Amino acid sequence: MSDNDTFETKEVNLQLMSKVKTSLRISQASTSFDVEIEDLILSCVEDLYISGVIHIDVSKEIKDRLIIRAIVVYCKAHFGMSNPDTEKYVEIYDKMRIHLAMTRYRNPDPIEKVDAYVLE
Repeated sequence: MSDNDTFETKEVNLQLMSKVKTSLRISQASTSFDVEIEDLILSCVEDLYISGVIHIDVSKEIKDRLIIRAIVVYCKAHFGMSNPDTEKYVEIYDKMRIHLAMTRYRNPDPIEKVDAYVLE
C-alpha cells in the first residue's frame, strides 16, 4: 500500500450501513450513530486488509455475505461502551478474519487492492 492509498471513503454505501444499523438494533431513520458506525466499518476494512484480506470498497454495494457478516460482527463487537457480549463478538470476528485471510479472500498481492464487491 502506498502512502497515497487510504481506506477512507466519501461514504459507506446505504446497503451496508442499513445492515449494520439493523444488526445493532438502531432505527434506519436515526442518524445519531452514523459517524461512529461508519468509523467502525472503515476500521474493520482496514483490519481485514492488514490481516491479509483483499481490500473492500465499502462505497460500492457488497454482495459477498461473508464479508458483510465480518463487518457486521466487528461492528457488534466494538459499538458502544458497555456491551456485555463484546468478548464473544471479538472472538467470532477474529475467527472470521483468519478464515477470510486463508481462503479465496486472501490478497494475493498485498500491495495491490482488489475490490471485494466483484466476488460472487
